[in-house]
Parts: sequence; C-alpha cells; structure tokens
Amino acid sequence: MTFNTLHNPYEQHKVVVIGEGYSESITFEGLPQDMEDELIIGDAVVNKNKTSSFTLMNSSDHVMKFNWNQGDKDEFRFYPQVGHIQGHTTK
Repeated sequence: MTFNTLHNPYEQHKVVVIGEGYSESITFEGLPQDMEDELIIGDAVVNKNKTSSFTLMNSSDHVMKFNWNQGDKDEFRFYPQVGHIQGHTTK
C-alpha cells in the first residue's frame, strides 16, 4: 500500500500489510431468524410435525459430503440425511 503525505506530492510512504484470514468451506444460509450458526426451531405441539428449512453452501473447489448424525433420536430428523455438495454450489 502506498500513501502520500497531505499537501506534499513529493513524499510517498510505502507500507506492507500482512494478515491472516479464514474462510469456512461449508456455511449455513437462510437459517430461521437470520441466525448464522444456530438452528432455532421454536415451540412445537406434541404429535404435530414441524419443519424448518435452510441451505448448505459449499464455497470450496471440492465436493463435500455431509451426514447428519441424529443418534437414537427418531423424533428429530434431517432430510436429506446424507449427501454431497459440489464445489461452489448450494443444497
């Protein structure tokens, strides 16, 4: 980066900026209540199905596999439960 001293066109300063960044390969998009990393389902009525939708986005160049492990909780499921997301796509 180069910058000039105000009102002095003959003096230039050069600065080297070094940083470190991080980018998630898989992110959640469209979670309820505009959350970034929390799925809030809210109140539910007993014996009534309740659904919530969101999108997975793969920002990498590689195919990614996902597998929602629900353990022994039959009353709580993700659909699709297993799948692949191509690079730079959503599902």
